[in-house]
Amino acid sequence: LSPTSVLYYTIRYHTIYRTFVTKMWNIGKYIDHIFSSLATDRQEQCFEYLNKPYSLSRHQSLSDHYIIYKLHSLVVQTTSNMNGYQQIAEGGKQIADFIWSDFADWYVEISKLQLMRGANGVDGTNGTNGADVTAMKRAEEQHIATYVTLLYVYKTLLQLIHPYMPYITETLW
Repeated sequence: LSPTSVLYYTIRYHTIYRTFVTKMWNIGKYIDHIFSSLATDRQEQCFEYLNKPYSLSRHQSLSDHYIIYKLHSLVVQTTSNMNGYQQIAEGGKQIADFIWSDFADWYVEISKLQLMRGANGVDGTNGTNGADVTAMKRAEEQHIATYVTLLYVYKTLLQLIHPYMPYITETLW
């Protein structure tokens, strides 16, 4: 796709874009659902960490670190593509591929398992097995770290894709 390319509107493209926006909407609803289930003090803690996600690095899982690494690589690539005006469409494609493949299909699914483990104690039994307090506290911190990572990546992706679909990203945020 070049700057002088003619774009043809077809039902096929409409369906693809609608599905993509629906995917973004559903991820936002999932994040909102998790946030509303947190206690008020945990919600405040999440917002404090959101401005400095690296302070949670000792509690983040390998998948949390990996998605943040991939996100930062995407930011660098997209910024480069947008600065070189000829590859603006390529930047949008890279963002959409990342959202669909890495974030929605991979990390969001892993986060569901991590958040379930964090909410249900260390072994998924609601903490009724007499697990020690340290392990329970670690599980709670990992739960917060996963949520903050999820929110941080989603917020950054909305900022990245905003030039391509501004009205939708404003509604989602």
